[in-house]
Amino acid sequence: MAEVAVKSAGCAGRGLSSPRRRARGLAGQRGVTLVEAMIAVAILAAGAITAMSLIVSALRLDMTNRETRAAFDAARAQIERLRAEPFDRIPLMYDADPANDPDGAGTAPGNVFAVDGLTPSASGATGAGEVLVPADGAGAIREDSVIPEIGMPRDLDGDNVVDSLGHTHDAIALPVLVRVRWTGGVGAREIFVSAVLHR
Repeated sequence: MAEVAVKSAGCAGRGLSSPRRRARGLAGQRGVTLVEAMIAVAILAAGAITAMSLIVSALRLDMTNRETRAAFDAARAQIERLRAEPFDRIPLMYDADPANDPDGAGTAPGNVFAVDGLTPSASGATGAGEVLVPADGAGAIREDSVIPEIGMPRDLDGDNVVDSLGHTHDAIALPVLVRVRWTGGVGAREIFVSAVLHR
């Protein structure tokens, strides 16, 4: 009989302590689970922030690429328009003075042009694009014009002398610069395309 009581007491003792141990074990597991959940949420949040940052960067890069492509396309198209014009008329048609346009005042394109989708960076500008030719205010081609991007001043009539005379009728080369300046998604930007036109 004593043996049975001992066994029962042993079983009862284990039975009483077992729920307490289980409760302590579950509480310990709940704490670990909460910590694990917090770590998982932090990792997911960091991943989401990184993903959003990458998406925003990709969108900004895409916008910048579209703006740059539009600027280069407009500049190249303008160079092709210049190539199609008679050599002597280019300085008069692409200067800032509409009064000296060869076909009458206000008939020439002038030195500023709009580029679709681009906002000019210069305040009050009518277009983001600009055409620069080495000419004076009267539309005469000049060798002494200062436009460093196209190597001016330089000899344009082939006599190996850079002078301050007008060379509209004897110039054999005409360097031109088409520049596009705009304010875009990443701030003020500028590109230019140059070419040398020949008579």
